Amino acid sequence: MAATFEETDRSSGGPLLARLLATLEDESGVICRPGTQPADFTAALDWHAGEFVEWLRGRWLEQLTYAEVGRLPEAFGLRLVGASVRCGLEQTAGDPTTVDTETEFEFDVLAVRGQRLWGFSCTTSSVRALCKTKLFEACHRLAQMGGSETQAVLVCAHARPEEIVKQARTRFVSHVHPFVCGSTDLPNLAEWVQARLTGSGSAA
Repeated sequence: MAATFEETDRSSGGPLLARLLATLEDESGVICRPGTQPADFTAALDWHAGEFVEWLRGRWLEQLTYAEVGRLPEAFGLRLVGASVRCGLEQTAGDPTTVDTETEFEFDVLAVRGQRLWGFSCTTSSVRALCKTKLFEACHRLAQMGGSETQAVLVCAHARPEEIVKQARTRFVSHVHPFVCGSTDLPNLAEWVQARLTGSGSAA
């Protein structure tokens, strides 16, 4: 018997589940309602099984982060640039329209507040070493792009994000003060970002 989404209840799952299902609807074009067949998602965008698995493994967090940042009131001044944004630091010699692949990289979510560039790196991992690597790369890339006029943010599943912040500040003490959202704050991501914008929240 094929599985359905009959057990999915947005109200019982809380606001995070509701917003997560909304990102899936945006991605697939299928409404997550009772009786919806999982196969309907592959039919909607001609998805292959591997693409759906990729979404489940982590792309959902990137899209959720983008959606949550987009929920912030305009008064906070954080303007979305895009998701899965490819950036390059150098142009290939002789062709000003191309980017050197060795210096090309991708940010999961980019936003701007005033003159400050905010780069969000997302991972569903709870492994400290992997989370730390993701944050270090984000800090390094942002520093290359804008120096002190940048803000690195890691959104991850680590239970103690303050540990990752401490290690990052030890390495990038002079110019980077990253924020890390861990598993505890993930259900309230928009509010967590808002607290950092107003200075009422800690780095983790």
